[in-house]
Amino acid sequence: MLNCNIFCLMEIESKEIIIKYINNKTPKCVREKRIKDVSDFLKDLDCDYPKFDDWLLKVINQIDSGKRIILVKYDDECKVEGVAILKNCKDEKKICTLRVRHDKQRMGIGTLLIQEAIEVLNDSKPLITVSEHHINEFTPIFKKFKFKRRNIVDSLYNQNIKEYFFNKPYFQQSILMSIKPEFSSRILSGIKTVEFRKIFNNQVKRIFIYSTSPECKIVGYIIVEDVVKEPVSLLWKNYNEKGGICRKAFFDYFKNHEVGYAIKIGNIKVFNKPIDPKSVFVSSFRAPQNYMYVDGNIVRCILKMDEMSDDSKNKWLSE
Repeated sequence: MLNCNIFCLMEIESKEIIIKYINNKTPKCVREKRIKDVSDFLKDLDCDYPKFDDWLLKVINQIDSGKRIILVKYDDECKVEGVAILKNCKDEKKICTLRVRHDKQRMGIGTLLIQEAIEVLNDSKPLITVSEHHINEFTPIFKKFKFKRRNIVDSLYNQNIKEYFFNKPYFQQSILMSIKPEFSSRILSGIKTVEFRKIFNNQVKRIFIYSTSPECKIVGYIIVEDVVKEPVSLLWKNYNEKGGICRKAFFDYFKNHEVGYAIKIGNIKVFNKPIDPKSVFVSSFRAPQNYMYVDGNIVRCILKMDEMSDDSKNKWLSE
């Protein structure tokens, strides 16, 4: 396979193939034109993936970091025939979006885009998911590449609509974590930028904060920037200034534990009005001692309730 850093800089052009990249090496004026082409081409995907436009904006903002790469297949008249949006992170190689123009389907364009994606990501079996509405369209090409179905997840992006996972298993990426009010307020104000935990799943990307008694409300969420697992003594040495906790409380918490986790906090979203969890969870709610996983339905419900509290709020989208 080609080195992905070199390959990302290449553009393949011939009489039969014209593929352009939108990456961190694309000149600004060129990037703007190609992004507009892609946005126009994908403008109706909101029906399958709510708030797709917001998500695409997030993708565009991550291009400079190298986390996102967009492949665009043009025809001889410079009209878009197909698009593949890639996520290229050390912990996740994913074809996030794959679309071929309707009148160009079954002409090898999807195959070409997947081949290019495999080379760019340096992974012959990258994660790709498909809605149940389009699974039959993708089945032949997935068989060609020997992509294997790993999971079927209900209501992940849309209520009562299944999402099919190929090559990599589904990991729940959102949790509800119990945090004392004194610490939750420091997190949401940006003072506390690291959260310490005895146990944690490094697949988690978003943490909804349940501020415990006396507040007992869901007050916002944070995006996980990184997770470090180290001996407790090193955690204190490396992150004590960012943890918003005194030495005694830290070592009391980790008593009888040799290893712990430092959760580095990225973006923060403070809810306009704290949310009563009893209004979100269908069954009786019991605050988790540490944290609990929340599925797509719960996530959508929490975010919707926050939107309803202030229609003029700025839109903010997670990883």
